Amino acid sequence: MGSSGGMALQITKERALLSASPVAELLARRAALFFAMMLSGGNLMLPRALLLVAMVSCILLVSNPAKIFRRELANIWALLGTIMVIALIGMETFELSGFVVRYASFFGALLLLTVYLDLPRSSLVRDAMPLFIFFAIQAIITPVFVLFFPNLITSFTVGEATQFTFAFILFYHETIEGAGFMGLVRPNGFFFEPGVLQIYLNIFLYAALFQYKRPILIGMGVLAVAATQSTTGLAISCALIGWSGFKYLRTLDASTTFLAVILLPISILPIVWFTYRNVVEKLFGTMASSAAAREFDLYTGLRIVSEYPLFGIGFSQERFRSEFYTFGRKVETMLGNDVLERSLSNGLLHLAVVLGIPMVLFFVFAILRQRFLGEAVVGGAIVVVSLLTEALVLTPFFTMIAFSGLLITSPYVRSRHDPYIAPRRKTVIAR
Repeated sequence: MGSSGGMALQITKERALLSASPVAELLARRAALFFAMMLSGGNLMLPRALLLVAMVSCILLVSNPAKIFRRELANIWALLGTIMVIALIGMETFELSGFVVRYASFFGALLLLTVYLDLPRSSLVRDAMPLFIFFAIQAIITPVFVLFFPNLITSFTVGEATQFTFAFILFYHETIEGAGFMGLVRPNGFFFEPGVLQIYLNIFLYAALFQYKRPILIGMGVLAVAATQSTTGLAISCALIGWSGFKYLRTLDASTTFLAVILLPISILPIVWFTYRNVVEKLFGTMASSAAAREFDLYTGLRIVSEYPLFGIGFSQERFRSEFYTFGRKVETMLGNDVLERSLSNGLLHLAVVLGIPMVLFFVFAILRQRFLGEAVVGGAIVVVSLLTEALVLTPFFTMIAFSGLLITSPYVRSRHDPYIAPRRKTVIAR
């Protein structure tokens, strides 16, 4: 009786507001995911504080906040404490605003993780699929729509950048006018640049190839990534298609394998050629300045890291701007002094600057152990490679992916001295 009462009390404590309505709970989870994605690379016109409040509000409808104190999350709490110590050591002067921003993002990621703590591993991708499909449709339609209906496009300014849109549904921007492949614009979707959109599209492509295995979804994923004209995105999609083909070949008999070895490379030749042309254009064509800017970021970031390799410089934006300017002046570039106003585009390098090299290695380790995106290493590799060109590693969605790799997976055991105490269940996504 006491055991049953204890279990009932535990379930009551973790019951959420919408637990009685599966449809409402599903919609709230999807809304929370959407807001998390917007916080992790969304268009800069979207107010971050409002997005965070919206995400947390949706989470609280489907997950009891007390879950953040469950034993499975002990490693994450240890990491958050370690990050605070490292940031305090690395900074010259204490800046409260930097800590508030970062830890608001961390706790948002932690709360989002609790939503899926007791659900099957595939639940996050299943919840996100309608969002991914919409992002893919946006990416595919945008360049075609702009080509045929340019007069319907309007513009607005965010900071110093001009964005173009149709009805605030289709978005794109041009850093160099007419620089897109064959004159086609590069879609942003709801994100601040195509390089961010491709991350979510490649996660979609991965799910389409290995989880859903539906040709129409695979085709949408390939076309959508190609539409972004992102070099990193195209490279990832080529790798995913190649890995899918390799796994498919292993299931065939000898005669069929021989035919497939000939036909499969031919079938992926268009996207390989498109990727090659994209690389050539960005290295030697009209978009060479983009490659030069990323090269400048790399050298500047490496100089800062070499000066502060263990603990970085902390969360102060003012300190970051000062160090970037100081070390950036020592890097030769064809882009002029305006490049000193940039920020680091390499997410892992940015993390090394802020928190040091050991923390980067730990985050990469955690991401490659993630529990949500199919095979841990393959799904994690999509994120890690993408973060080489986007500084998003400390934003809620991607931090949540890293946190999932730190979950304690061992089940609770009964006490030998008190066999009547019921053991708590093991986290489902940890299985």
